[in-house]
Amino acid sequence: MTLPLILGGMVYGPTFLDIFERFCVASLRSPANLEALRGNGAKVMLYTDRESIPRLVSILDGVLPYELYELTPDPNDWLFETMGGVHFVATRRAADRGCAFHMLMPDQMYSERYFPNLFRLAEYGDVLHNGLNVDILASAELDEYRADDGSLSVPSADLGDIAWHLLHERMHAYLMNCAQVPKRMPSSHFHIWRARDRVMLFSPHNSPVYMTPETARRYPKPATGTLDAQIQWMVGDFVCPSIAADMVLIGLEHK
Repeated sequence: MTLPLILGGMVYGPTFLDIFERFCVASLRSPANLEALRGNGAKVMLYTDRESIPRLVSILDGVLPYELYELTPDPNDWLFETMGGVHFVATRRAADRGCAFHMLMPDQMYSERYFPNLFRLAEYGDVLHNGLNVDILASAELDEYRADDGSLSVPSADLGDIAWHLLHERMHAYLMNCAQVPKRMPSSHFHIWRARDRVMLFSPHNSPVYMTPETARRYPKPATGTLDAQIQWMVGDFVCPSIAADMVLIGLEHK
């Protein structure tokens, strides 16, 4: 029996609000995802600025229960430092309620059965997942899967294909298939191999998509980094989805 899930994070500003509505929330509304989330008693917890609250209310109303916390971003702060602080507070709030935590990013999108499959994996404990960053130009192909109600139901294999063929330019430096070891190894801690029928990603930056309260309470307050950058310092075992899990997570970015 999985614990109720809190999908927590930070979103504000028109660019991220647009992606959040068109792709992140639209994929949460895929019938299989929404049924699994509602059956789990999942709730969205977001930190945002005052100007973004009306738009977020219109996006989330009728989808899942939600909580919005007003955030006053300091223009002098590093964005990821602010987000790291948000992740710390959100994980502790989830843990204090006895809930599991899911790191929700505004530019993420999920395959059509991501959450029913996640809840199956979560029977084994904490789950970490990583995904490809994809050019926003992929929106044209993704829109072909959009239902009349605006929801997006993209099979994991199709979402993976779209992600690979429209990989964000920033990720091309991490591709290892043509690297000459060791002289031309990419200077990066994020490495990607394209294998048969799958892409393999190796990085210490992995998003907790199901973090139990016990693990959340061990999460130290980060100095500068977001939760995916800090998870490497936590001792414990985590489940990572294989291709058989039928789960794909991507991030959509502008150039």
